[in-house]
Amino acid sequence: MRQCNIGMAALLGLALLPVGGGAAQAKATPWISVEMAQIRMLSAQAAVAGRNTLDLGFQIRLEAGWKTYWRSPGAAGIPLRVSWTGSENVARAELRWPAPKRFSQGGIDSFGYADEVVLPIRIEIAQLDAGLRLQAQVSYAVCREICVPLEAKLALDLPANAGGETADRASEFHRRLIERFQARIPGDSGLEIEGAELLVGKPVVLAVTVRSPVPLKNPDLIVEGPPEYAFGRPIYERLTASKGILRLPIEPDLGAPPYAGGRLTLTLIDDSRALEKSLSVGR
Repeated sequence: MRQCNIGMAALLGLALLPVGGGAAQAKATPWISVEMAQIRMLSAQAAVAGRNTLDLGFQIRLEAGWKTYWRSPGAAGIPLRVSWTGSENVARAELRWPAPKRFSQGGIDSFGYADEVVLPIRIEIAQLDAGLRLQAQVSYAVCREICVPLEAKLALDLPANAGGETADRASEFHRRLIERFQARIPGDSGLEIEGAELLVGKPVVLAVTVRSPVPLKNPDLIVEGPPEYAFGRPIYERLTASKGILRLPIEPDLGAPPYAGGRLTLTLIDDSRALEKSLSVGR
């Protein structure tokens, strides 16, 4: 159940324009910009240098009041999509997602990022003694009262080997920036999802028991499931300082039966910590 209010002026999308110098920005593309957003691609490494994998990222900066979206945007929004057609020496490219923030507007919840985000990219190299050429055709959206779809073409070449103090300093800055957002990707944070069950009622409710070795602050839960069902904002019942139950109402689309169970992906977020877990639930 997804809606997106797209302004008439943006129905065909906006092609972003480059800002700033190209080659002067070592191991990063020029910024590509419109009034409300900027995007570029940057690398944590200055060269392939025999590595099996390289860490890069899409860095997005947003004007105040604007947001962009997580992989599952909720009831409104469009997630970033990328095509790597034309890239060379890429065995595999994986786009990774830092834990998002929940936004509420007019009773509708969505998930994404404000101000600035780096979406980390893990590139697996096909030939370790060769350079890397990346051609990224990116589509994404930024939203305020309306959603504006955007497109950008980003190109970045990394040599097989490189040196130089300037390139090293730039790559070190990029590495730290990318690592800051990599740390926000759900993982081994100490959070635990003990179990989940469906509670029969109108509506059906998903109840998820969570715990942590340290006190929980303000846990939130995002549920990815069948598109014909909307998993609402959770209500948290604190059992102890470090354990509680999150209950989410499940509303079916018009014509869909009450939710009866299946495979779900749960993302548990508590302050700066996050955990992702896939599990099956049923009555």
